[in-house]
Parts: sequence; C-alpha cells; structure tokens
Amino acid sequence: MKNIYRLCIVVFLLVCGVVVTALLWPPKFEYELRPVVTVAGYSVNANAFLAETEYMAGVSAYHLGEASFPAPEMPGRHNIPITLWRDSKFLEVTAVLYILQPVESLSVEWGSGTAFGSSGLNVDLRNFVANASEIPRGLLDLSHINFSSFRGELPVGEHIITLSVVGFGVSFDTVLKVVDTTPPTIVTRDVTMQMGREITTDDLVVSVFDLSPIESLEIVAQPDIFTPGEHITEVRATDIHGNAAIYPAVVTLLPNTVPPVFYGVRDIKVMLGEPIRFRAGVSAEDAFGRSVPFEIDASHINIHELGIFPATYTATDAWGLETYVTVNVHILNVDPEAVIEMVDDLLPQILRGATTQVEQARAIHNWIGDNISFAAAVGMDSAYEAAYHGLLHRQGNCFVFYGLSELLLTRAGIPNIRIDRIPETTNPTRHRWNLINPDGLGWYHFDATSNRILTRNERFMFTNSQAAEYTQRFAQQGVVDFYTFNPALYPMITP
Repeated sequence: MKNIYRLCIVVFLLVCGVVVTALLWPPKFEYELRPVVTVAGYSVNANAFLAETEYMAGVSAYHLGEASFPAPEMPGRHNIPITLWRDSKFLEVTAVLYILQPVESLSVEWGSGTAFGSSGLNVDLRNFVANASEIPRGLLDLSHINFSSFRGELPVGEHIITLSVVGFGVSFDTVLKVVDTTPPTIVTRDVTMQMGREITTDDLVVSVFDLSPIESLEIVAQPDIFTPGEHITEVRATDIHGNAAIYPAVVTLLPNTVPPVFYGVRDIKVMLGEPIRFRAGVSAEDAFGRSVPFEIDASHINIHELGIFPATYTATDAWGLETYVTVNVHILNVDPEAVIEMVDDLLPQILRGATTQVEQARAIHNWIGDNISFAAAVGMDSAYEAAYHGLLHRQGNCFVFYGLSELLLTRAGIPNIRIDRIPETTNPTRHRWNLINPDGLGWYHFDATSNRILTRNERFMFTNSQAAEYTQRFAQQGVVDFYTFNPALYPMITP
C-alpha cells in the first residue's frame, strides 16, 4: 500500500513537470518561407518572407524585433534572422534575401530586339541585373517596364527606363543605350560600258540595305574612264551613324570607235594677198568633248593667185582615230568683209516693213529686180565678187543675180542654197539661181535674174513642177534646158 502511494506521488510530479515545461517552452509550429528580392536602399518588411499558405495564417514576422528593416548594401544572397510569432508562440528561423545589382547601362543593337510595344522590350530583361545569375530564374520577374509610354522602334541613343520586380514592390532605373554598329549591305553588279562616260553608283549598285538611313553612297576608286579594259572599283555606303561598308565591282570599258569632230570649219573667203586665218573659230573635239589638236594642209594655196583652192584639216585623238575635212579657200579680188558691210548697210532699207521671212525674201527679190539690170559680166568665182559687182555697177549676168541674192538672203537669216543648171545639157551656157526655205515652209526655187520669158512673180518661190513648165516655155523660145538640174545634189524641193 505504501509503494502504491509512492508511485502515485511520482506520477503526479511527472505530470506537473510536463505541464510546467509546456508552459515554459511553447511547442514549435510548422512554417513556410519564401525568398525575397529587392534592391539596396529599399525597406524590407519581415512579413514579405512569409509564404501565402493556409497554415501560415496568423503568423507575424520580425527582424531583430522590428517589423521592417533596410536592405543590405552588398548585392547577392543574404541570410536574414527572422522571428515568427503566432498565438504567443514564437520561432527563430532564417530567411533568404537577394539584393539586386542593377547595371548602370545596357547596350543593344538597333533593330535587334529594341522594339518597345505592349509586351515590353524584346530583350532578356535579366540582362539589366548584373548578378542575375545568382538569383533563381523563377524568382526574378522584371515583366513591367516604364518608359514614357513609347511605342515602336526605339531610336538610337540613350534612354532611361524603369524596371519593376514583380511581386516584391521594388523598381530601379537603368540606361538603355540603343546603338547602331552594323554597316550597310550593298549588292553590286559588274558592268560593261563605253569608255569615256562617267561611272555612277547607279551603274554599279543593285541595292543597299540598312536599318538606318544611308547618308552617302559613292565610288571610292573611280577608274580612268579613258583607259579601255577591265577595272576593279569599289562602292562605299555610309549610314547616318557612321557605319560604312565597301564592296567591289568590275567595270569593263570598251574602246572608243568614234573619231574626232570639227566645229566651225567652213569655206574661207580672203582678198588677194591677205593672210588666211585658218584656225579662227575652228576647234576639234574627241568623242568625249575634249579638245583635240589639229593640223592644216594648205600646200595647194597661193594667196597671190585668184581662184578656189583646197585646204584640209586633220584631227587625231588619243586613240589614233582621225578626221579629215576639206574646205575651199576663195582668193578674191574683193574684200569679203567690205562686201558684207555694204550688204548690211543696204538690207534695212530693203526689208523695211517686212516681218515674215517670206515677206523679206519677196522684198529682196523685188529690190534686185528694180535695181539690177541684166548684162554680160566677167567671170567670177564667188558670191562676194558677184555681189560687189552688182552693187557697184548695178548690172550683171545670172551669177551676179545669184551672188547678190545669196548675200542678202543670208544676212537676213533666210536659209538658202545655190543651185546650178547641169552642164551635161544641149545648152552651152550655165545658169545659177537660189533655193530658199523661208519660215520653214519647205524649199522653193528663187530666181532673181531678169528675163523676157517669165514675170517677176513667176520667178519668186516656184515649185519643181513649175520649174519644169517654165523650162518648156523657154524651149519654145529656143532656150533649152533652162531649169534642168540634178535633184540628188539638193534637199527635197516642193513638188
């Protein structure tokens, strides 16, 4: 009985001990924490480490007795002592805190992930965190970006953007540098072209591609365009950001086959014994408009002898191509310049009141008919001698009428050509008259020589069919082949 009593006392004491121990040492409770991500300088609430689960309901957390604490300055992982409290029960645990280290700036190539739309930048946002590799990928969510509501392609330059760490209520600023370091792409083609023409980028370039506008497109190595053969040249494209690319192209230049051309070469009239100015107003150019030297063969000319003599101009270009032009040099017994002066002094009186070229030609035809009479004249070689004779003596043969008409028509600006009766006829005499093309109406016969067969009106601007009719009328009076000529030597005359 006594032993039973002692046993009861021991059991009672054990129970009391357990009760006292339970009162003094609360039992531990289950918990679940989550890691927290923030940036140095932010205030961290200890409750942020608590997982949002049912059995964590009613649990509060403290760090060293405070609800909030400043985040450490050192980036990386930190173990933070946390006290959990629920229903007067507490528990000392360790939480994990990650401190982000934002990059000061990030450079991206323009066009390769710099589109800023509703979904944000098309680049890996973890690149904006220097120590992103230390933070679990599922934990770091930078899905929110604040950038002045910009939409579309970010321009080249520096842009301040704000990135938010979703789920942890923190954000940071960084500089996004959009750069363009990509040179343009050029597609060139090889070309074959005639030498001497300037080579342009249009000849060599098929296309140019670049995300940035092209500032310049030029040929770097311009070949010698006057040297035939194959030349390797280069085309350079530069965009507005200074990126340049050079691409080759082959240009094959064909040799020149066009001989030089003379300008200002015409028959020369000079007074007997006067020096001849062969080069006055004369020039020669190659096929590319460059001046070419020329020589003159005047070996057949004697300035002290009246007559018509040949002179030959010869120009040779750099490729050995030659051009020859032969002119007639008229050695006259009159001064051509003096005759022109006489004609120019007379012309305003003749043309008074005449406006169209037809009216002016009619006035010239009438004046000659009124002031020059037909008479035999000594042989003459040029219109200058004929005009001088007619103006001085107011008479002459058909050559005088033709020559005076030619100078008056020419100085009045009316196109005219000398026309001759062909010598191979039964008519032993030669007849000369004029063709005129006033006001662009076409070529007509113009004969100022007075005769007994035709009226003045009939001899002014008559057609080919009229010339044939007049020839028949002359034949009836015993003058054969009067207007017989070789049509192949002249422009088409009005039928």
